[in-house]
Amino acid sequence: MHVQEYRYTPKMGLHAFAQSPEMERQVDLLQWTERLNEWKKTQFEEWVAHPYWTSPQSEQDSSAIRWRGANAFQDYVLIESVAVPSVVLGRHLQSSGMPLQMPLELVEMLNKNGIRRIIVGHTPHGNCPTVIHNAVPTGGSGSASSATCGVELIMADTSYSDMSADDNRGVAVSEVIVDKTGNQAHVHGIIQTGEHIEYSLLLGATSGTDLYIGNLVAYEGKEWFVKAKFKGRDDYLLSRVWDGFKVDYRTVTKAELL
Repeated sequence: MHVQEYRYTPKMGLHAFAQSPEMERQVDLLQWTERLNEWKKTQFEEWVAHPYWTSPQSEQDSSAIRWRGANAFQDYVLIESVAVPSVVLGRHLQSSGMPLQMPLELVEMLNKNGIRRIIVGHTPHGNCPTVIHNAVPTGGSGSASSATCGVELIMADTSYSDMSADDNRGVAVSEVIVDKTGNQAHVHGIIQTGEHIEYSLLLGATSGTDLYIGNLVAYEGKEWFVKAKFKGRDDYLLSRVWDGFKVDYRTVTKAELL
């Protein structure tokens, strides 16, 4: 989700909801979510009523526009469309494929509405979930970050875990479990090599949480990020994405991350 996706909700084929500063101040995230879901419902009803493409009255009528129900919804979810920023196709990645932090404005918006963790599917990103920390400076721009502020993003789409496998996934599978309080997320699974990963993330904590997961680190003269911790070991998995979709991995010890 990018900041534009928080502001705009499609309506009547137009994406004009809350465009003015006055509207932004009046509408909170819950109201936006409810309106977006209402729009989705009306789009589905429109498709049920008009599931087939209309045809021009004649082949000579070049001004006729083909149409079917839920056209606007298709624009909202198809990757080819540039009509509106989409919560379905939001990408938290740089052009290289490396993790991209949210704009500070969006992080502050989410915090004000009680949101401190977001778990998403799209986009596929390696052999296990990717964690991106989005911190808010405690004293304004330029000050030190605090673990008690910000938004934790977990990208859990691992459908391209093993490109050498027939299904592009192989044996890799991961699970993200959030406890009843919503504060702790436990991640565990198997990567494409058959090795097990496991770690926990506790919002706003400096103990009881893995402080290395999601960090950017310099290794072998390049920038990597800490992808996961191996279960029952003191080793971590590093990942580096380049050229959009190419992924490299390295196994390092905790001492190498210090």
